Formats: sequence, structure tokens, C-alpha cells
Amino acid sequence: MSAGSLTSSGAGGGGGGDNAPHPPPPSPPQLPILYSYWRSSSSYRVRIALHLKGVRFETRATHLVAGAQLEDAFARAVNPMREVPALVVPLSAAGGDVAAAAAAVTAFSAASAAAEGAPASVTLTQSPAILEWLEETVPLPALLPPRSSPLLRAKVRELCAVVACDTQPLQNLRVLKHVASLFAEREPAEREAQRQEWAQRYIAAGLEALESLLAASAGRFCVGDEVTLADLHLVPQVYNAVRFKIDMARFPIAARVAANCMQLEAFQRAQPSAQPDAEA
Repeated sequence: MSAGSLTSSGAGGGGGGDNAPHPPPPSPPQLPILYSYWRSSSSYRVRIALHLKGVRFETRATHLVAGAQLEDAFARAVNPMREVPALVVPLSAAGGDVAAAAAAVTAFSAASAAAEGAPASVTLTQSPAILEWLEETVPLPALLPPRSSPLLRAKVRELCAVVACDTQPLQNLRVLKHVASLFAEREPAEREAQRQEWAQRYIAAGLEALESLLAASAGRFCVGDEVTLADLHLVPQVYNAVRFKIDMARFPIAARVAANCMQLEAFQRAQPSAQPDAEA
């Protein structure tokens, strides 16, 4: 699979017979490939996890505003939901880049891929699924409390869900484009004002809920003094809040925790401005 293509090129040119040379089949990826957009908060979560766990990966930038994710080729080859992130995982990870990658999928999946002549990889979509897979296959550093603390593990997932289920989906690009379309007959400035007001309303509602929950759980980070999956959700949502001009002074615990996270190298490397497709 070439670095810039979504599908493999077809075999053979015109006129060749059975004995004509054919190009070699595409090689499976040697590193996980992350389909990402620099400002995508769902991709941001996954980037933080990959950096925290020391997983080397290749970024495949997907320009959401330009609509690259809406192409039929993207839906067929990467994600039928036409969204990012998507993580292409090699079944046999070279050099230990993904611990136990071969065990992360069933033997049936591997056999099916081989039978169909497909690259020896599996594509994971949806950031919660990717994060849980990473937690199971690259267990250190742990991003969930130990299994001996099921309530704490549930609290982490609760905070994650407030962001991933109840906040971010209501202010993502697809929704905001639809909101703007409802005011298509208005002046551009009014359309943008309506879009901004919508995003602010739902981001603020989510942060209000998070602030209340964090009052009972936060230490240095969202749940105590160790980074968890909850922090990977909080930081991108705070980035969105700032982007949409929400005063984070209203949410001092969330702001403090996010600032603590941003002192860590993994969070710095994952931030939007550090991405290869970042725009001014």
C-alpha cells in the first residue's frame, strides 16, 4: 500500500498473456496507519494514546473540510461512516511496534484476508474501540485503573462517554455544516453566528457536566493522579471549547486538569498544531 493511495493498483497492463509479468502484490503495512485530521478531536484522542504508549505509527492526513472522507473510495477502503479516525493495524507488527498485534484479531480474519489476497491488516474505526484495543494490546502505561477497582474504571468510562457520546458529536463538522445549511438564505455572517452559537451551547453543557463530575474525582488528572482515558477525552474537548471562544474560567477544574495534561510530552506531540497537516 503506497503512502498516498487508498486502494492498490490493478495488476497488469494491456495485451499480456498468462506468462506476462505481474507487479508484486501490495505489501502489508509495517506500522499502524492512522487516518487523521489535525483538528479532529476524535483523532486527537487516539494520537495521545499512541504517543503515551510509545506506539510508532504513520499519519495519513484526511482533509475533512475539503471532504476527503466523503469520497466513495474512502468509505470502501477505510471507514464506511466517512469519518476519522481509522487505524489500520498490521496483523504481524514489525519490530514490536504494536505489542501482540497478531493476537488482536481472530485467526479467521487473518485467513479470510489471505484468501482474498488482501493486505495482512485490519482497520479499526471509532475512537473508543481503538482506545480499548490499544489498552488491551499495549497495556503499559495503563490508561484504566486496575481491574481490582471496577468502580474507578466505570468512572473513567463515564467521563469518556460525557465527551464522546453527549458533547463532541453535537459540535462536529457534519452537524455544524447542517446547522449552517438551515440558514442558507441568511447572510454569511448570520450563518456563522448560528453555527457558533450551536457549538457553544452544547460544548458548554458538556463541560458543565464534566465539571460537576470532576469535582468528585479529579486529582492532578481527571481521576486521581494518573492519566486515564478520561484525560484523553477531556483535552481535545477543551481545545474545541477554546476554539469556539468559550471562557474556560467557567470550568476551573477542567481547565486545571487539561493544563496538567499539556505538560506531558505525549499530549504536546498529539496536539493539533504539531500535526503534519496543521494549518495556520
